[in-house]
Amino acid sequence: MAFQATTVQRKLEKAGFDPAQRLELGSILEIDVVDHVEQTTVDRSYLDARLDQLQAKQDSRFAGVDTRMAKLEQRVETGFIEIKAELDTRFSHLDAKLAEFRADLIKWMIGMIGGGMLATLVTLLRLMK
Repeated sequence: MAFQATTVQRKLEKAGFDPAQRLELGSILEIDVVDHVEQTTVDRSYLDARLDQLQAKQDSRFAGVDTRMAKLEQRVETGFIEIKAELDTRFSHLDAKLAEFRADLIKWMIGMIGGGMLATLVTLLRLMK
């Protein structure tokens, strides 16, 4: 931002100030604006230091988030392991019941076929007598 003395001079002239007053007020305003600009001028080292502070602040905030996320991931992973173990147990029980069912089914089939054959054989023997 540059100080524009001519713009200030025109505005003071429109306000009704005489030329001596315009010059005096213009120079006072210019000195004040230049001093203000010089006081607010920021150099690169200040900005770098400030950015480093902000970065450190953000890093400290996100360090807590990272820690919480790691804990959450660990809990989820543990939960998946527990669920897998439970499913493995249930499937092994199901496999055992299925094997037992198969064995019972085979026994029933052999019994039915054997009984049917025996009944047929007895009937044939009676008919042959």
